[in-house]
Amino acid sequence: MTKQYLYLLTFICMLTTCKISFGQIYNPDPYKLDFPILKIEASKQEVIKNKIKKITSKEYEIKKDKSKKEIPKTDFCFIDFNKAGNPVHYRYKSYSPTNNPKDEISDTYDYYFEYDSLGNLIHVQENRIEFTSPEAHDENDIYYYYDKENKLINQTVSNKYIYTKGFKYRGTSYKNDTSIIKYTFNYGQNKVENVIIWRNDPDKWRNAKKSDTLVFNCSFDSIFIEKNIQKGIKKDSLGRIIETTIYAIHALLMDGGCISPDSPKDIIIKFTYNNNGKLIKSESKTRKGDFEGRQLWTYYDNGLLQSRQEEDSKQITIYEYEFY
Repeated sequence: MTKQYLYLLTFICMLTTCKISFGQIYNPDPYKLDFPILKIEASKQEVIKNKIKKITSKEYEIKKDKSKKEIPKTDFCFIDFNKAGNPVHYRYKSYSPTNNPKDEISDTYDYYFEYDSLGNLIHVQENRIEFTSPEAHDENDIYYYYDKENKLINQTVSNKYIYTKGFKYRGTSYKNDTSIIKYTFNYGQNKVENVIIWRNDPDKWRNAKKSDTLVFNCSFDSIFIEKNIQKGIKKDSLGRIIETTIYAIHALLMDGGCISPDSPKDIIIKFTYNNNGKLIKSESKTRKGDFEGRQLWTYYDNGLLQSRQEEDSKQITIYEYEFY
């Protein structure tokens, strides 16, 4: 994984950590789902137009003769799509360095998608298996329920940690810890008037059952529009991110929020797009001006992403496609 791509993942995870503590409403559009790792680097229009069945990204070493050799045990990702252009399985596997080449230290993230006969997303499952505890894992589920008019009326989010088989704590066996959040959408005159949130947590000391009401009075899509741009983010008139800041210092607040004060060690990343709106370059510098790196993106003639590479690096990420 290149340094700049690691910066981007760190930035995404930082945003997730700083989310509002009462929970999160997940978008029913699979291309707009907000998970730290899930990143579909193609639009639905591109998937449908090109009849894409699968996208795979792999790491390659660039040899002196400019040929490329796949590097074993490096990060990779694949996405499977159905014929309707929707993702059905996303996997990202991240490797960590090890002194023994025979050992494998890796974390695996899987996302599975299910749809109804109308193409509505009805279930997403996230599985996270970390090398520190491969026999235990996180299993998170999102269920979507629609009315006869195809409007989302309920969403249930189940966050579950599956313990290693036979796990005990103070003599008591535990199979899993599960917390559940339910969202009920109330509409009026084609607007979402409010969303009622009910949550149930397995730990009694967390006020096991609690409900809140969020007042929106806006269109459904507006629920997912970020009202206040996060500190350190700059966007252009088209809503594209043109600058982000990776803060070196973070502090958690008593209410569950977090702050990130400016530091000379902060990394500022600026993004450049081509005339077709495609990301082609990012440059990173510290706040005090020290150059950190430059990353470049290239595309095939049909507009699909071809490669991502840190400038002057002998390692490159290549995107490969299978078609229906």
